[in-house]
Amino acid sequence: MLPNQCSLTSEAGHEVARPVDHMIFQKVKNPKVAEEVIDQIEDLIVQGVLRPGDRLPPERELSLQLGVSRPSLRDAIKVLEGRGLLVTRHGGGTSVGNVIGTIFADEFVNLFRSNDRAITDYLEFRKEIDLIAGRLAAERATDADREILSSIHDSLCDAAAHDDREGVIRHDTQFHIAIVAAAHNIVLLHSMRSILEQMVPIFYQRLPHQPDSVMIEHIITQHGEILQAVHDQNPEDAHKAIVVHCEFIETTLKNADNVYQREHSAQKRLEMLSGGKGRSHHSATGGGKRGRH
Repeated sequence: MLPNQCSLTSEAGHEVARPVDHMIFQKVKNPKVAEEVIDQIEDLIVQGVLRPGDRLPPERELSLQLGVSRPSLRDAIKVLEGRGLLVTRHGGGTSVGNVIGTIFADEFVNLFRSNDRAITDYLEFRKEIDLIAGRLAAERATDADREILSSIHDSLCDAAAHDDREGVIRHDTQFHIAIVAAAHNIVLLHSMRSILEQMVPIFYQRLPHQPDSVMIEHIITQHGEILQAVHDQNPEDAHKAIVVHCEFIETTLKNADNVYQREHSAQKRLEMLSGGKGRSHHSATGGGKRGRH
């Protein structure tokens, strides 16, 4: 895994702990060894390279990579633990603490699965943020950023080809996080990463049925246009591609809501006609509360 690549999430939406590549650490040269170790790890957390739950290499390996003694490394880790940045568990090693958390509580996220006003406002907010992130990414992305984006896009295509719905959702989320990361604005990255991990799956959950291959193909094509604009370092093309993508998402959700309303109304009429016997059909067609699949 490349150092800046976003980590995966489980089906429940929680972070899956990932081991940290030792290559992200550099040998310490400062005589005040512990302080430089502290500064280096803090900086990696601020940059978003180290994320909550990421496991640091074992003490012996990390001390060799940093070029410091194990007692100096322990001193640094103790300070970082005191600041809540690292957590050491017996038998579980040392990992990055949950220093950011989530933007929305789970109870609030659930509102977006069924509340039209909430999802409309979210889409309005996302469009403006995506435009900012896309423009900055086109201007600031490094070769490594572009490699990460291309890798994620390839994974999205592969998931679609294998009809892997969970993979499509995961790589769709990762792609948008990688665009934000390529903008190289740490406030934007740390705030939007949490929002994207919580909210991108909501788009799919609001669909009355499984996303069809045509819809996914549109998303892949639109991501490809955004990716190309970043590769070309063209902020104007990035802006246009993101507008197209956001409008597609808005239209898709609007159409999905219309389908839901039609199915819901027809189901109620069927239940009235059959004296309630239509409920088994209702369950089979995926009706009920929107987003409860």
